[in-house]
Amino acid sequence: MEHRERAEPISLERHTTWYHGSPLRLEVLTAGSTVTPIRQLAQAFSHKPTLVSITVHVTDASRQVCIEHDGERDGYLYQVRVADPEVDLRQHPGSRMAPGEEMLATRALPLQFLCRLPVREERCESVAGTGPGITVHAVAHRELRARLEAKKGDTA
Repeated sequence: MEHRERAEPISLERHTTWYHGSPLRLEVLTAGSTVTPIRQLAQAFSHKPTLVSITVHVTDASRQVCIEHDGERDGYLYQVRVADPEVDLRQHPGSRMAPGEEMLATRALPLQFLCRLPVREERCESVAGTGPGITVHAVAHRELRARLEAKKGDTA
């Protein structure tokens, strides 16, 4: 069995609200679809990227998260109406994210439309609040691939 290392958590807050991002207008989320408590991650996935890079920088004074993606399609953000997370969701078996940050719907779940996300207007959104500052960037595929390869070389 392959050992997969889990990433540093994006959010340290309790997961109570769930999101789904899609390039499609939807009313119901189908069973097996991906759900996340990280609004900005759902935003990135709404653009149908082929690559996503998540970097967590932790210092004594702060915690910053940068989400980069190469998606080029406009997207939509939804809040997923999860009645009971223990029943409605299960951990994504192939996820390399921290537990609870990438889940699968176990059944069809109703959605609440939140907003349309034009891919280029969302480029440098910075989010403040009680959690970490999370920045979402749309990046050209070639540029993101080069960064990921360089990062992989640094850890080898």
